[in-house]
Amino acid sequence: QHLRDRYIIESEQNSGLGRYDLALEPKDKTQLGFVFEFKRALQADNSLQTSAQKALQQIQELRYHTNLFKRGVNKVIALGMAFKAKDVAIVHKALTEFGGT
Repeated sequence: QHLRDRYIIESEQNSGLGRYDLALEPKDKTQLGFVFEFKRALQADNSLQTSAQKALQQIQELRYHTNLFKRGVNKVIALGMAFKAKDVAIVHKALTEFGGT
């Protein structure tokens, strides 16, 4: 419940050129926003780290963070997460409206 006090939580919404898995839009637009993309590393040749990197790349290439910037959020953390059984890998990148870090 604590997150709902500070964030608008949305999943599977259109933004940019696709649909993100999860986004947290801060109610206070001076705070960080978050966009998550999740991947399952199903094949033996897909390492968790590689799958997490692909998820992060997908956020950036498809510009899933676009709607957060349109709503006044100044900085977004993109998180690519990959899962395989009970193992997880997470990579992140800070994004600004102008594409920098």
